[in-house]
Amino acid sequence: TTSTLETMPFATRNLNFRFIVRDNYAPCGGLNFKNVAFSVDGNSGPFEVSCLNTTGNILTGNTNYTVTWNPNGTQNAPVNCSQVKISLSHDGGLTYPTVLGTFPNNGSASVLFPNNIGTTKRLMIEGVGNVFFDINNQNFEIFDGTTAGLNVQASQSEKVIHTQTATTLTLDIQALGTYTGTVSLSLSGLPAGATAAFPNGQSTITLTPSTPTTLVFGALTNVAQGSYPITITTTGNSGIVKTTIFTLIKTGVAAITPGNAISFSGSNTATVSNFNVPTQEVTFSAWIKRNNAVNADLEGIVSFPTAPGTGSKPMLYVNDDGNLKYHEKWWEASDHFIVDGEWTFVAVVVRAGEATIYKNGVPSVITLDNSSALPFSGTMIMGGQSSTWRRFQGLIDEAKIWSRALTTDEIREQMHLTMPASEAGNGLFAYYQFNQVSGAINDVIRSKNLSLQNTPTYTASGAAVGRGVVQTKTVNTAGVTSFTTPTNTALSINFGASPNGNVVVTKLNGITPNGTVASTLPTTPDYWIVNNYGTNTNLNATMTFTTPSGFIQNPNTAFYQVYKRPSVAVSAWNAPITSSSVNVASNQISFTGINSFSQFLISNSSPVSVQTVTNQRLIKVFPNPFSTVVTITGITKATTVEVFDVLGRKYMEQKLDNIEVNTLDLTMLPKNASYLLKIDGNVFKLSN
Repeated sequence: TTSTLETMPFATRNLNFRFIVRDNYAPCGGLNFKNVAFSVDGNSGPFEVSCLNTTGNILTGNTNYTVTWNPNGTQNAPVNCSQVKISLSHDGGLTYPTVLGTFPNNGSASVLFPNNIGTTKRLMIEGVGNVFFDINNQNFEIFDGTTAGLNVQASQSEKVIHTQTATTLTLDIQALGTYTGTVSLSLSGLPAGATAAFPNGQSTITLTPSTPTTLVFGALTNVAQGSYPITITTTGNSGIVKTTIFTLIKTGVAAITPGNAISFSGSNTATVSNFNVPTQEVTFSAWIKRNNAVNADLEGIVSFPTAPGTGSKPMLYVNDDGNLKYHEKWWEASDHFIVDGEWTFVAVVVRAGEATIYKNGVPSVITLDNSSALPFSGTMIMGGQSSTWRRFQGLIDEAKIWSRALTTDEIREQMHLTMPASEAGNGLFAYYQFNQVSGAINDVIRSKNLSLQNTPTYTASGAAVGRGVVQTKTVNTAGVTSFTTPTNTALSINFGASPNGNVVVTKLNGITPNGTVASTLPTTPDYWIVNNYGTNTNLNATMTFTTPSGFIQNPNTAFYQVYKRPSVAVSAWNAPITSSSVNVASNQISFTGINSFSQFLISNSSPVSVQTVTNQRLIKVFPNPFSTVVTITGITKATTVEVFDVLGRKYMEQKLDNIEVNTLDLTMLPKNASYLLKIDGNVFKLSN
């Protein structure tokens, strides 16, 4: 089970708060308070600003701009908020002294912005006569409407271009203030072997502002892996020049399966210098398996000991009592404790004044003393606070560093997934999969490879990760919820009781999970991981899985079982649950009485052979039941047949050399029993 923490209320209920103020005067301190009570409707909201949420936005003063937001039902009963107030901040969102007007709560308004120039503007939209509000996500600029200027907006808001294949960058030049006339764009800084061109096939182009253009980058086939700064220069009239720097990235290729993990013994680390994440909002995540319950000191997972600034430096670590902490405020505990010998997904999201620590997707917020986050820069050390101090003992796998603050939903959705290298265009700054068998630790994204101190080793990973699809649903009522759109996880759940919160379904494609599942039985080529972050864990659910075509060939429910184990477990699977219904036509299998969520793997003990998408040969075994000898047909190459009983005990193994027709003498098998024949990925159940 997992505990659920709310940063915003999501369930229908009444809330009561008391705000207390103390003057802290030692001889006779005074105190006052204010009570506030309100009701929450779980089916309304969230109320969200949907504009000016990316970097680089510039508005001209004394002009109208269309402000948009998502009312999400707050204009309707039972909330019934018909009006919103829009206010402007000039200090990055600390105060909102300028009211821009009151407007209908319909999601859009044309708003006149004053000619109050500055680069740290924010918008707040709040429900009139209510308590809810939202603020846009990034600072924007108001440009002096009495002067001329230019702004460049690009389709890559993070100014990162990932080009394993040909990539198109869309550019929109905006005229600001009194500017009139055309502009010229030029490109410089391309690395050797790279190509790029505007629509005219050249590296320069002249156009009219507000006429978007494109810049097409060819695949970086002949460019070394790494990151390269390139410059787009926009030249206008009257000497106006604006330069925009992008980062062109040639990545490696990320592995689909978990592969290996790095094993630290407490006497070794891995380091890289000049790491330098270019933003102050940063996310680090990894799977860890700590192997030391008696360590007398803390153990660093990742640290930046040479980051600029004074005091404690950025570091995610495990305290000597197992508490997961962030070192910039080392004296404050999180709600999370690491269990030795157990794979655990950990993450920290750092932004100005706040660090959110996650364990298996559950957040714990720590308030930082710095108004701006300490940068993740300088030397990065994995497996210690330094190369000789507070070193980690255990395994680390799938370490990712993002140059932005991931949301809680994003943390949960990437928890069980290996990432494609194309995520570099979405803020993935560095990615260590540890899949090599020796030598330096490769970074898939920018070649920020980690060198090894005292030679940590590589070992097979047991982390529950792989390439697949994921879907999050907020479930506040009982009944059927389908986790098939917008991504298809091939699962729907009929909740007997509401989870009252978010449920995340991950389907790992083509991954064979470790642990014992009566290994001779054929199983689905995919397996599912379901994490319930709601407040209710007793769900009495019916789960319906859509299996690959051909997996179900017999309608008898007794042949299909689902195996379970906890969502982060790598141990043996629990006793199976037999299916309650089977639909051969739709390839669907249902299981009832599921009261907790976990990893799920479906097995098939049908006597009919299972043909997977990658194995379309029709192998036949007959007769069934058999007496002494069986015939095997459909073999197209030399292979091996293995014979097991239903408990997984192996009785014999024989090579099949003949094409098309083979015989197998089973006289030695005990009578009146069932057996499993495993032939080149196909499993047959026979009896005598």
